[in-house]
Amino acid sequence: MCLRCAGLSDAAVADHYARMIDEHGWAAIGVTAEVPWMYTVGLRWRLDHPELVVIGVDPTDAHDLLRDIVDRIEDGETACAGARMALPGLEVEFGHVDHRNLLGEWFAQWHPVARGCGQGTTSLRALQVRVDQLDDCDACFERQRALERPCSVDSLVGVRHSGSPS
Repeated sequence: MCLRCAGLSDAAVADHYARMIDEHGWAAIGVTAEVPWMYTVGLRWRLDHPELVVIGVDPTDAHDLLRDIVDRIEDGETACAGARMALPGLEVEFGHVDHRNLLGEWFAQWHPVARGCGQGTTSLRALQVRVDQLDDCDACFERQRALERPCSVDSLVGVRHSGSPS
């Protein structure tokens, strides 16, 4: 359940993630919606690496994917727009996130958590994770590239899988 939906204040949510970052070095914030997404918090100031965001992937799978990528980054690999990374059973590519998507709904909890970790002046940079195996689906292809341009969550709800009701 969403921590805010469970009744926690913004400050309590930020404190929760700050504790996770202190313990694990990073945290993943998932948004369960019609088109779910998940993003990391802590990579910018812990590893001097852009945060990662994955859209349209089941939250459990998204967390596992992000964990695998972060493990590689902690081992010294870096990701940048256009770079590829082979992971067990799949390959990913990293895409640019338009600066206009860094404020607002896509990364809503990032700034409060950064402030809670004493990183309020750290600037957000992010990469969108694209899973190659999902590119065969037109809707997934579009969702995996959505943040390259200004994009709202609502605009992706209309991007349907073939045969899905609209």
